[in-house]
Amino acid sequence: MFVNGIQLEEYAKLEYGRLLWRVPEFRERLLRHWNDPRHPHSERFAEHEADARHILEIPSVFSSFFERIN
Repeated sequence: MFVNGIQLEEYAKLEYGRLLWRVPEFRERLLRHWNDPRHPHSERFAEHEADARHILEIPSVFSSFFERIN
């Protein structure tokens, strides 16, 4: 199953990441984790950090909908 052209499981990870990214403490924790040289993909993250930050900062259509009804 796909949501906006992304597999459902990957879309769920993206949405969860966006929720965490909004909280400055979690954002710093995620960045420390991804930049840690012990992380198996830290080099790949370093290469694409600007893209990852951009994607995580884009507001989701669903989250903006739920923010309006709360």
